[in-house]
Amino acid sequence: MTSLGDSATSFVLGVKNATATFSGFFADDADVPFDAFDQNQSGGKVACYLYPAGTGVAKYWSGSVWPTAVSVDTSIGGAVTISGTLQFDGGITRTT
Repeated sequence: MTSLGDSATSFVLGVKNATATFSGFFADDADVPFDAFDQNQSGGKVACYLYPAGTGVAKYWSGSVWPTAVSVDTSIGGAVTISGTLQFDGGITRTT
């Protein structure tokens, strides 16, 4: 188990841990990923809701996260994309 002053995270069998990644096309009017990352840098967790694509939109996963990375990528002649990583804090709730 990780203790105060440790330089790395330790995990314990049976204690759940979750991360999530996201990616998609960048929209210059969507500031949510950057606002969430900025809030994390100032010490705040962010509420997160993950909805699957397709017909199962009534099912989703939720929890509190620490956004750990967000980036925008460009390529010559290609679409501008965004991606990021989220570290869940505590459990994940699945709603069906």
